[in-house]
Amino acid sequence: MSISSKLVQLTLAFAIGCGGGGGNELMRPDSGAESYAVVGRVDEAGPAAGLRPSALEGATVNAFEVLPDGSLMPISIDSAQTDADGAYTLAIDASAAGEILVQAEMAGTTAGEALFEVAFGSDGQATAPPINTESTVMADIYMIVRNAADWNTDLGPDAVYWFNSPAMLEELANEADYESAIAAAAEATTAAAAAWELALEQQGMTPVESDVIITNLRDAAQQLAGDLDAATTDAATNAAFYAYIEATFAAQRDAGVAIIETFVATLAAAEAQLAYAGEFAGSTAAQMQSHAALLVADAAAAVVETQALLDAKQQAAVEGAAMALDASIRAAADAGASAQADIAAAWQTYKSEIDTQLNGATAATVATLTALRLVVDGAVVTLESALANLAASASAGTNAITSASAVVTFVASVTATSNHGTLTAAGVAASEATAVLQILASVYGSAQ
Repeated sequence: MSISSKLVQLTLAFAIGCGGGGGNELMRPDSGAESYAVVGRVDEAGPAAGLRPSALEGATVNAFEVLPDGSLMPISIDSAQTDADGAYTLAIDASAAGEILVQAEMAGTTAGEALFEVAFGSDGQATAPPINTESTVMADIYMIVRNAADWNTDLGPDAVYWFNSPAMLEELANEADYESAIAAAAEATTAAAAAWELALEQQGMTPVESDVIITNLRDAAQQLAGDLDAATTDAATNAAFYAYIEATFAAQRDAGVAIIETFVATLAAAEAQLAYAGEFAGSTAAQMQSHAALLVADAAAAVVETQALLDAKQQAAVEGAAMALDASIRAAADAGASAQADIAAAWQTYKSEIDTQLNGATAATVATLTALRLVVDGAVVTLESALANLAASASAGTNAITSASAVVTFVASVTATSNHGTLTAAGVAASEATAVLQILASVYGSAQ
């Protein structure tokens, strides 16, 4: 069974309260209650209002249940008003379930919104994410992707954050043609998520593994909601976001997915998303390129650093190189049109350091490794040729298939039996040969 079909079967289980162990349970503590409380705050206005105060006092907040067809059903018992800290407590109908949109208005104009999957605690309260620019843009993206043919709705609203950083969401809010930018971002997000799933499927994802991944992702999303609620600064918001990204990697690892398989899925997702970079202004595109590169860099570094291959000195060198790569990618986010070139240059520096450390890590001679790298370079050319078929004019599903197939094929060609045999014939132990090939696949594939 594919991960997509298995995930669909999980919808009912989560809807009736079979959530993970972290955070609030998906439950109703008092079945006889007529209403439940949603608490939250309005930090700043969304792009529709053009207002950006640190807290929005006097805003009117209402809640809506998002129905399967994407329409909104009012569920507020009565509107709530934000206080001087932007905080509100809103009573909603006890029958509300699933995805909830909370919307703030100021002087009759929508000031912002936040979308989340309702999760009530034992006290009968649910905490909504703060309403701000990022949450508004995220909600606008999700309201499109949730009805896209290639989107797996069981991933939930927070999956939008996998592929769109807070900084990118901020830039999207400033796009001259906001509606067109949101439509393009939704298509890019759909393609990325679909490519991630397809890559896992093509590598043999099992139904048991998919069960665990979804449970863990739900827990990570609940933790993200709590962390965002506690965040009062941009730094805290970014920290919460990147902790969530790390949790998505952990969700796959804890399900038994191999590190190299997680890397393949991440690279496939990033490539599918980047097919749409040209649809945005330079600053937004730079943020997209930077975030996609960060995801891939983290996944590649995990492949390199978890192999039982390098000694302590070599390990320290590659960890330092990974940190430098991460810093360079983050800096490139502000580089505008030169972001992609800056990221590529940073990858080449990282790749050079990995090559240096691999030269002394096994029994293989430098000549043997150099010859093997030429083979990998040839596989990279094939990968680049396949990825050249990605296009913003294509459907999200088509781009997902193209990206996933290209990356899976590339890694399979690098880790092929023939390359493994080249290393073992040179005196390299079988397990070490596997490690070398996985490192080359992750680093060379990412640097293309």
